[in-house]
Order: sequence, then C-alpha cells, then structure tokens
Amino acid sequence: MSVDTCDDGKQEKLIHRVNELYHDLQSDQFNKLHQRRHVIEQRFWKSEVVPRLAATGFRFGVDLCTGTGFVPRILLEHLDRSVRILCIDVSTKALAEARSLLCGETGRVDWHVGDVRAIPLADHSADWVTLNAGLHHLPTPGAVLGEIDRVLKPGGYFCLGYEPNAMFFSCRPVYLLERTIWHLFWYFSPRRNWQRIRNLLYPRSDTHQETDHLAIINKRLLAEQIVSEPLTLGELRSLVDVHAQESDDMHAGFVPSELIQQYFRQYDVETMYMSDYGGEMLRSHQWLRWTVDTAMRAAYARRGMLFSLILRKPFTSNDA
Repeated sequence: MSVDTCDDGKQEKLIHRVNELYHDLQSDQFNKLHQRRHVIEQRFWKSEVVPRLAATGFRFGVDLCTGTGFVPRILLEHLDRSVRILCIDVSTKALAEARSLLCGETGRVDWHVGDVRAIPLADHSADWVTLNAGLHHLPTPGAVLGEIDRVLKPGGYFCLGYEPNAMFFSCRPVYLLERTIWHLFWYFSPRRNWQRIRNLLYPRSDTHQETDHLAIINKRLLAEQIVSEPLTLGELRSLVDVHAQESDDMHAGFVPSELIQQYFRQYDVETMYMSDYGGEMLRSHQWLRWTVDTAMRAAYARRGMLFSLILRKPFTSNDA
C-alpha cells in the first residue's frame, strides 16, 4: 500500500476519501446494481423496523450512510406524515440521487453531506438511528457507534441492517457451503453464463467500469497527495469494503454479540436476525434462499453471512 498503514490517521483519511470518491462514481447506477439486494433487504425494514417505530409514535430519526435513499424511502412511505429524517452520507452525488428519489417528500427530509462519525445533533435528540449495509465501509466503526449512543434518546431505537458476520467466515462448514453454492451458480446458471458471454461481447463490463473508476480515483488521490503511488484494484476493494475483506490474520465482518457488549451493553436486543447462509447467489431465488436459511439457522443459529439488529436504548430512572 502506498500509504503508511502504521499511521492510523492517514489510513483513516485514505479510507474516508476513497469511499467518498467511489460512491460518487457509483451513485447513478447504485440502485440498478443493487436491485436484487434491495428486494431482499426491504423485508427487514418493512416487517421489523417500521412496526416498532410506528407503534412508539416517534417523529424524528437519523439515517446514516444514506446512499441513494433506500431506507428513508421505506420509512417515509410507511410512517406518519409528521415523521422527519436527517439523512447523512459522505457522498454528495449519492445524496443528490436520494434527494431526487424523495423529491415528493419536501419538508420531511433534511440532508447533510459529511462524516457520520460526527452527527450534527445535540445529545439525546433522535428517536431512532438507522444504518443499512454501511458500517463495514467505515474505518472506525466504534466512533460511529459511540455517536449513535450519544444522539439517541432514552427509549430510542438503533436499527442496523445487513452487515457481514464474522461468525460466518470463521465457521468452516457454513463457509464451504456458501463457496459450493457460489461455484455451482457461477458455472451452471444460464443467467451467469449469459453474463460471461455478454462481458466478452461488450467491453464496458462491470470490471472495465471498475478499472475506469480506479483510474479516476487514483488521479484524485495523487493530486491531493493522499497517496504516493496508485492503488491497485485489490487495494481499492479492500479500502471500500474495509471490514468485509478476508485477510491472513482476521476474518471479515463483525461479531454481533461483541458489538453489543462493547458499545450497547445496556440496550435491549429486540431482534438479532441472521441471513444469507448460502451467500449472495441465492438472492435471485428467494424460495431456495428461504429454505437454505431456515435449515441452516436451525443447525448454525448465529452463522449467517449477514446479520441485522434492532436495539433499544434503556429508559433512565428520570425518563421511565
């Protein structure tokens, strides 16, 4: 790596800037690229999160790592018209896409481009905080989780969706199952075979586009003197998905129970949901995904590839 990895400050700055540039470049196609993923993920937000927030009568929440507006769209569609949401993301262009998507919700949404490690709110001022598939992009997750605890009111909810589960990667049987399913789908699926043929026929494939993005990002990083040498494609991927990459000395992802114990020890755990035991390849075959998840959850209760949490901050003696 062209930045001294021993210098935590420089490394954090690099990760932050790479994610900003990368998600700016991805913003206009993000929803299309993640369409199948969003079909699956919206169920958690609609069936688990929305009913809880609606039942409390809460009126103000914060959505972190908003991206192109996936979570705010669901909440605003299903919650009372008096609900307001502050949306925060490092990517200006991603928030512009979200603003366009939610143009009919004027007055219900505030936008803030900035670092989610510094939420621009007073202590105990938010009824809820939501974060979907964004924690693994952040260089210092602890700083963000500490901010969430700071801004939440007593009795408020923290809803975390679809983060990589380290317990999946450390469980050999489940990991091998996912790898087997991945290879079967990749080599025998008609859709995947057609994708390979299309990539050969059309030079503007996802890989070529990713290479183009790498060139643009390297040009900016070098000009800003954040790096002294261009990043490789592998380095770019590891910086974007900083906590979702396997390495020789650690597994990808987070251990949910450790996150709770370290940052939310006093919180009530209302939901800890594990999913995707068979990996992302099953997301386009929902009945098969459900079957595999149900069977594997019985045998390996905490070993799904992804986990989601709903935590509730305790009431203090003065607020009960």
